[in-house]
Amino acid sequence: KVDFDDFLMALHQKDNMLMRACTQGAGGGGSSLLDEVQERGVWLVALLVLQSVSGMVLQRYEAMLSRHVIVTVFLTMLVGAGGNAGNQSAIKMIQGIAIGEIAVDFTTFTAHMTRELTVGLLLAAVVGVGGFLRTYATHGWRHGHEGLQNVMAVTICLAAIVLVAALVGTALPFALGALDMDPAHAGT
Repeated sequence: KVDFDDFLMALHQKDNMLMRACTQGAGGGGSSLLDEVQERGVWLVALLVLQSVSGMVLQRYEAMLSRHVIVTVFLTMLVGAGGNAGNQSAIKMIQGIAIGEIAVDFTTFTAHMTRELTVGLLLAAVVGVGGFLRTYATHGWRHGHEGLQNVMAVTICLAAIVLVAALVGTALPFALGALDMDPAHAGT
């Protein structure tokens, strides 16, 4: 491991090999630390802006959310399930593209989207049942008919989120590849 003192010593001794080692990113490949920070930082800032839009949407529906607190109670479950489902699909596509098993073309895209629609529907059903049981056990049974309606609303949202996230996760690496961008960024 090279620390700051080693870097200063290398500057003083003009040891180019050690200076290169100090500026290499952890991933290797010759990219400098600043290049890695720039590449990853752009995506993190873009995601931050996107999350800010989510905050604005929540703010717009603040009155409804105050009447239906169950939505805020299970918001992390909903968002997390979508993120996990989307990442699973994206990583599967990224891996296939990286090892050459999946081509970035329209025919392959269509085939994978058709398959993911079926997988997404089945996953939505499985996760929906799990979500129903969780929300009913922690919320629904205590609030009678209205509680059951709220549980059903959360369950339907959960299933829809999982389905859409699986489809977006599959499509995003293809879209980035078609734009001559690195499909691996879909895993961000």
